[in-house]
Amino acid sequence: MDCPCCGNSQAGNDGRCPYCGETLAETFADLPAPMAFCYRQVSIKEGMPSVDEALRLLTASIGAAQTRGVRVLSVVHGYGSSGKGGIIRDECRKYLDILRGKGEIADFIHGENLGKRRPQGKNLLKRFPQLDNYRDCQVSNPGVTMVVL
Repeated sequence: MDCPCCGNSQAGNDGRCPYCGETLAETFADLPAPMAFCYRQVSIKEGMPSVDEALRLLTASIGAAQTRGVRVLSVVHGYGSSGKGGIIRDECRKYLDILRGKGEIADFIHGENLGKRRPQGKNLLKRFPQLDNYRDCQVSNPGVTMVVL
């Protein structure tokens, strides 16, 4: 039997999914089939775009990912050449915060908070154990941001 939220197989039946914490129904007959987990990566830094161009690409990438059923989108925005964080990274994160506030995305996690030893990274891997197969999700990297759709 699979969890209707994350799609993971349920070995034990204590009423909650051990992966995502979803409360499980007595029967799955009336629930829609779980979406297959889908992860994608997009780079919005290629070609040295302006901030506006990068944000347009981010918007288009999020829309396309949502249409295709992607659950987690890794956005590569770079860290910036100054060594203290770039404007594209900062503006991308401000924009994602607005989208989260509007309910257009579920959440986002700064790349420096990724990895199994950091609380947000650990929670992301617990919620989506399939991400353990992707290096971007296992290490801290301030040049990426993970978007949960």
